[in-house]
Amino acid sequence: MKVRGELEHSWNILRIFLYEYLKFKHKSPIFNCVKPFYFQWIKPTSDMSFVENNPLLKGHRGMLGGTLVFRQVNGRTVISARPKKRDKPTAHQLKTKAKFLLAVEYAKLQMSIPEMKEIYKKAVNKNIPNAYTAALKDYLNAPVVDSIDSKEYKGSIGDLLFFHAIDDFQVTSVTVEIRDASGSLLEKGEASERDLHRNGWQYSATVANASLAGSVIVATAKDRAGNVANKEIVLA
Repeated sequence: MKVRGELEHSWNILRIFLYEYLKFKHKSPIFNCVKPFYFQWIKPTSDMSFVENNPLLKGHRGMLGGTLVFRQVNGRTVISARPKKRDKPTAHQLKTKAKFLLAVEYAKLQMSIPEMKEIYKKAVNKNIPNAYTAALKDYLNAPVVDSIDSKEYKGSIGDLLFFHAIDDFQVTSVTVEIRDASGSLLEKGEASERDLHRNGWQYSATVANASLAGSVIVATAKDRAGNVANKEIVLA
């Protein structure tokens, strides 16, 4: 059955090649009229097929005859029907596209600044081939505040709060807010990076908090591309 399927694929491809050749050779509009009837002779075997050990098709990619699409996947030639025209993009798709275009502009700008290009080069690895890709990914991915540790915070000046914040490239700052149970802001400041703690940050309280119950700790992380993300906890 596998041999038969390959023979059918080869026969179909030969028909398409013949049609395209004749259309090019004679440059006659009659071929556009004949095309629908011509292609109805082609016997489809499946929506997607793999072709192996066929020198006629090896390495082929692109669209043929406006009907079949060739792709190379993991060293194998994949033949599939031409995809149907997509429906009108959704609001989410349009938003994603717009963000990607902004990411492209951001990456181009960073590459035009020598010192920024050198900074993003530090992220190059087997999955990130160059500084441009690193900048692109940085814009598309916001940081994450994983955790807030308030065990050492008792409401006294100098008490410490600890945070863990990560990013695909670099977290550049973590801003801390402490609010009382009513939501009023008690203090706000910048945390500092912890020595010997990868992705760790700490904040030392500057205002006394007499009533811990219901107090809210908010941490906002920011990356080099300007993306922000926050996390909050409510003290018991």
